[in-house]
Amino acid sequence: MPKWRGYWLPLDILFTLLMALFSAVPAIWAIQKWLDFSWYYGFAVSPFFLVVGVFFCHSAKRKAARLYQSAYFYEYRRVRYESEVKGIFRSETDVQNHTVWSFTKKLKNAEAHGRLWKYINAMAKTKKIPPDVLAQTMI
Repeated sequence: MPKWRGYWLPLDILFTLLMALFSAVPAIWAIQKWLDFSWYYGFAVSPFFLVVGVFFCHSAKRKAARLYQSAYFYEYRRVRYESEVKGIFRSETDVQNHTVWSFTKKLKNAEAHGRLWKYINAMAKTKKIPPDVLAQTMI
């Protein structure tokens, strides 16, 4: 994903800057309408909107990362549980490889049907966590 980060990051910054500048338009209108200041004093609110925009971008990225991480670990637990129930005890590397394959396949399918965010949210917030078979047998 580093090559995509180089593509999306400048667009994200540009969008945040443009929205901060366009958010100053109501302030410019209000200053011209009700106060005797010049119109360019309306841009004084742009830094505030820029800080708010950066905060919202950062929190949205953090939330999306947490959702994907929770969904991935749900899939990891499901893959491990299925292999242990079938009696196929795989190495950690095999479980991780199968999890990545399964998770990617499910995400592509959900995206093809237009339900990616709905699916990620459902996986991340599910309470149906498969139990750990080894932990149950060792008790």
